[in-house]
Amino acid sequence: MVLTANTGVDWYVATLDDLAEVTISNVDKKTKAGEIPVRLCNYTDVYYNQYIRSDMDFMDATATEREISRCSLFAGDVVITKDSEKDDDIGVPAYISEDIDDLVCGYHLVVLRPKSDKIDGAYLFYSLNAREAQHQFHARANGVTRFGLRKADIGTVTVPVPPLPEQRRIAHILGTLDDKIELNCRMNETLEEMARAVFKDWFVDFGPVRAKMEGREAYLPEEVWRLFPDRLVESELGEVPYGWGVRRLGDVIQINP
Repeated sequence: MVLTANTGVDWYVATLDDLAEVTISNVDKKTKAGEIPVRLCNYTDVYYNQYIRSDMDFMDATATEREISRCSLFAGDVVITKDSEKDDDIGVPAYISEDIDDLVCGYHLVVLRPKSDKIDGAYLFYSLNAREAQHQFHARANGVTRFGLRKADIGTVTVPVPPLPEQRRIAHILGTLDDKIELNCRMNETLEEMARAVFKDWFVDFGPVRAKMEGREAYLPEEVWRLFPDRLVESELGEVPYGWGVRRLGDVIQINP
């Protein structure tokens, strides 16, 4: 979900420098002798996921003690993309929703660690998803063929700030809606997989016909089961159920040029 800014009586506007510690990561993807093994949260992990969770497949890499100290990620942090090939596709945020062992922020990313007395991490994440914040990131992007955000410019981006209890309520409502959307998407994916499996069984493998030929028990409702014949015959496409024909596509549908 996207938060649209609408400042209330007790709200104020503040910069990211005022609300969070801003750290640009310089941790690369390489594994080097003498460095400490870590798991790397990469650009694509942030770009394609709203929430960074422990069940994600993170890259193995190494980092120095200083890099780990600067760029380790913790629950409540927000990470944004710092570089892009387009100026209007930058500053994409993701929320670190739980503590993940040995997770370090990778290159081309920025860690925003909320100051807990000023802003809630989840609320900050939704604020940075808002159209107003995204426009500010786009306006601050520098480059010609590749665009980037400087730390100083990131720190000047502003967001509306309500009282902390209200921040948490807003984040909870939007998070609940996001969870519902994610659940519906997973259900749709499951239904689509089931539909593909049924189509393949009925019209590619001819499962019901072969089951009848082998004397197996019906595994479909009677009204559907009786629609399938009990033998296969040869056709120009190979074996097809008895009674089924082979036709040209143009003979059975009207094609508009």
